[in-house]
Order: sequence, then structure tokens, then C-alpha cells
Amino acid sequence: MKNVSSEMNSVYSLSDKQSMICVQASLLYEALTARLETIYDRLVDQIEPGGVREFENHFNNWISVFLFFSDQTQRYFSPIVKPEQSLSLQDLNFDEGKTCISNLDLINELGMDEMTVDIIPLVQDILNVVADEIGKTQLIPRTQRHLQRGLLRLKTEIVDYGDVLHTITFPLIQTSSIESDVDARSGFLQDQDADEKDWVIEWMRESLSETGILALESILDGISRNN
Repeated sequence: MKNVSSEMNSVYSLSDKQSMICVQASLLYEALTARLETIYDRLVDQIEPGGVREFENHFNNWISVFLFFSDQTQRYFSPIVKPEQSLSLQDLNFDEGKTCISNLDLINELGMDEMTVDIIPLVQDILNVVADEIGKTQLIPRTQRHLQRGLLRLKTEIVDYGDVLHTITFPLIQTSSIESDVDARSGFLQDQDADEKDWVIEWMRESLSETGILALESILDGISRNN
């Protein structure tokens, strides 16, 4: 897994629009993977004091940020990537039939990409396990094992998601001659539809390592100075 701090010093330059998009997306991805790892570790170590409810709250927050991330990457990346290179499902080794029918309306409504389509069923499986345990104060061993297996599958898919971003999407954006008409210097990490536009940024501050937080503050400072 790539680390955004090294990317900021090498591949990406904050001086251009395309690179600014990639750096912010990479750091948000890093926060998502870090928090998912924390959720898994706490489950394995059985240190969730609130049992089912505590796990549900942490996981629901993660889902909210992931859906925001997926929506933002589609919004910012599609105008740049799609005119340059139309990637088929076969190009990315996806199975066209691998979808979750019950979630197709949600997927179409949110405009999610193919990688998100693969992740949604894994998220739903975990939510189904949690739903069966609502009302119970503690996670029993059987439920913990089911959740651990579900989180492991989800972690694997998230790593694949990151690989596609770093090996296919980001390079296409970096070399593209087409610019997105979205202002990359002001909005990628902000939820313009929410009353609290910086809720994702606050979540990132709680999820990232110390090095990651320093990188985040550097990005925010750069955005502030350029606006």
C-alpha cells in the first residue's frame, strides 16, 4: 500500500490541479484503510466496550466516509479519465455478472464505479450480521468470527481498490491533457451538501497516523493559501 507522505515528495506536485486531486484522494484512502484496520484490530482483541452498538457506530461511520470517497472520485476523476481511456471490465479483470442485484438501484443512483460495486456486497454482509445481533449488549464469539471474516474480505477488496487508483487511475490523471472543470483546490475533502462541510476532514484527523495528520494539515494549509 502506498503512503501519501512519500507521494507528496515524489510523484505528486501540489502545484498543478491534477496532482492536487490525486494527493487528496490518496490521503483519504489512507485514512479509510487505517480506520478499517483499527476496527478489525479492536474486534480481534475484543476491546469494544459497547459490544454490537459500538462496532455498528464505528463501521457505519466508515461506510459514510467510503461512500463520500467513492462519490468524490467519480465526480473529480471521470471528466479526466474517461475521455483519455475507456476501461472495460475485462481490462480490470472484473466479472460483468458480479453485482449485488439488491443494491443496483443504489449503485446507479450514486454513480459508483466498478470497484465500489464489488465492495457494496461485502459491506452489506457485515451489516446483515450486525442486524441479527441488534438488542444484544455483547458480541458473542460466533458473531465475532463472522465479522472478522467479513472484515478480512472487505480489507482485501479495499487494497485492490487502492491498487487500481494508484496503478491505473492516478497515472492517467497525471498524464492527461484534459482538466476537470471541478475546482480541485477547494472541495475534494469537503462535503458541500452537508451542514458541517468539514466532517470528513475531522474524521480523517481521528483516523490517520501522526505522519498522516501532518500531511493532511500541510494540504489544507496549501489549499487555504491558494484560495
